Amino acid sequence: MFDTELGGHCLPLASAEDARLMRHYVDNVVRERARHSKLWRAFFQAADGLWQ
Repeated sequence: MFDTELGGHCLPLASAEDARLMRHYVDNVVRERARHSKLWRAFFQAADGLWQ
């Protein structure tokens, strides 16, 4: 199963709006998935460093 929720906003992050949408995805969708999966939790923790 492939995730299509990013809708092309992952590559390339060409604008501030694209970056905002990607952060929204990580903050909401990935955080929820991380509650139930070690792999998603690792991704969420790694992605957290992108915003600093």
